[in-house]
Amino acid sequence: MDLNEVLELIELGETSKVGADKRKAGREELKRLLQESGNVYADEEVVRETSIDDLNRIKIDKFLKRRFDEEIGSMELSINQVLNNMRLMSQENCTLAGLILFGDTVNPVMYRISVKAVSWYGNDLAGIDYRDSEDIVGDVDTIYKESMAFIKRQLRKVQGGQNFNTVGILELPEVALQEAIINAIVHRNYFVMSTIKIMVFDNRLEIVSPGVLPNTLSIAAIKSGVHLPRNPIVLSHIKDIAGIPFRGMGTGIARIISECKNQNIKVEFINDELINQFKVIFCRSLPPNPPLH
Repeated sequence: MDLNEVLELIELGETSKVGADKRKAGREELKRLLQESGNVYADEEVVRETSIDDLNRIKIDKFLKRRFDEEIGSMELSINQVLNNMRLMSQENCTLAGLILFGDTVNPVMYRISVKAVSWYGNDLAGIDYRDSEDIVGDVDTIYKESMAFIKRQLRKVQGGQNFNTVGILELPEVALQEAIINAIVHRNYFVMSTIKIMVFDNRLEIVSPGVLPNTLSIAAIKSGVHLPRNPIVLSHIKDIAGIPFRGMGTGIARIISECKNQNIKVEFINDELINQFKVIFCRSLPPNPPLH
């Protein structure tokens, strides 16, 4: 029985107490409650009306070769059986994890795996003038690479004590940016129907991930390396996708802090329960409307 079938059974006869009122629990609320109890993970959700045709077979073949050091054609199991065993599919349907890791952009559910990136003039979120914007849709490889490319287009190079004739280094530490993007993809709450957001201002860069930290985690805890996997299937497979510098071990936040400290960059982490999002803010020190490189 998959998550959708469980929700349908619950909705038929169960009520949940919300405040002083009893009412039928909506599907999104039920998902949230199950997730918080540790009984369900978003990335294991079966996405109905999908099939292996919704996955990028070329990328899957490369992934399996990297994981097993064996071509798919030489394996004893069929591709469907292998993907079912890895929980990237369930019977003939894709799981959300399968789509996150290998989904083609033609499927509407890919909106849940997308990034909205905007670079503004000035420092006001309500500003109407922007330098650049991009909607990035695709699998984790596409999301990561195109998000990093967008950010790099908005930032300048600084000398950082290097010779005047050298190209210079990115004004914000690249490793820290990589960690923030990958963390947003791997640890966001996929039950929240929203996109990851990259917002570049003159004085800061924000990476906003849908969903706050799990109930038992705090900013202090994640800075110390404590982590609870919200999407364990994605987490277990992403390390074998070529080109994704995922290091695991729950050290991403600590690495962001360390890299920013080394480059004398202020970084903030905000767990905003009011609007249900987690935000990483990298502070910039730039003149108004700096030239792009």
